[in-house]
Parts: sequence; C-alpha cells; structure tokens
Amino acid sequence: MTNKLFCPYELSLLAKDKGFNEPCFGFYYTKDKELYLDDDDDEHGKAWEDILKAPLYSQITDWLREEHKLHIGVDSMGLGYVGYHNNTHDPETWNKDKRWNTEPMKTYNEALTKALESALNLIPDKK
Repeated sequence: MTNKLFCPYELSLLAKDKGFNEPCFGFYYTKDKELYLDDDDDEHGKAWEDILKAPLYSQITDWLREEHKLHIGVDSMGLGYVGYHNNTHDPETWNKDKRWNTEPMKTYNEALTKALESALNLIPDKK
C-alpha cells in the first residue's frame, strides 16, 4: 500500500535536487533505500545526512502546482495510463499545452511518476 502513496526513492531524490523540502510522513535511509513511515530519524539511529524525505505523490503534485505553476495529470488511453504536465490555467490552450509522456504505462502510478519526473526536470537544480 505505501508504494502507491509515497514517491519512489529516485523521484524523491530528484524532488530534493529541485528544492522540495516540505515536512513528510516518511523518509528513505539512503544506505539501503528503505522507506520508513516516521519523520524521526533518531528513533532509528540514522544520521541526518543519510536521510532523504519521502513525500507523498500528492505532496509533490501540490508543490509543483503551487511553487512552479506546473499541473500534473494522468489519463487512461485504452492501452494504459499516460501522464502529462501543463503550465497553463487557460482552458483555450489546455490541451495544446499538455506535455504527454510518449508511451502508455501499465499502472496509474507509473504514469504519474513519469509525468512528475518530466515536470521536475523543467526546474533548475537547487544545489
């Protein structure tokens, strides 16, 4: 169940590189990339430098919309799910401005992950 709620490790790392630093309900221990459903690293005896925040998919989607004006969506396309991102509120250009992933994915979360990766890659690194 948690793999459908929390962003995978690689997506969480990309979000961090792009400036995401919101409170999260979970974290990854970077040495083994395991997900922990707790934001208190002391309880697990892990050093802060070995911790990567594990955001919920909804947190990254909201952050992209609110901070970077990038809207994320997933549509069913018959052969699977296709994710997209868009940076407009204008209904006249909404469909024209969608940036679709090129291939259908088997699951909703796979398509969502691809759309989020694509949108995050539009943002310069914050390192």
